[in-house]
Amino acid sequence: MKYKTMKLNDGRYAVATGQRYFTNLVYETEAEADKQAIIESARWHHEKSQDCLWKLNEKYGVEPIHFGDYLC
Repeated sequence: MKYKTMKLNDGRYAVATGQRYFTNLVYETEAEADKQAIIESARWHHEKSQDCLWKLNEKYGVEPIHFGDYLC
């Protein structure tokens, strides 16, 4: 996963990458933060896969595949 949860000094949990966390993604429970970390990871991977597909299209004329219809 791209993102993980991090326990903060005040007992709350945040979505983080490495030693840095997103100040707008802070939650009271670890479960809430973990759920959002999974969502944010999925979003990041989706954007990266779309970038790759667009590059394929630009370079080789391959039609892009739209995975968005399959995401929950």
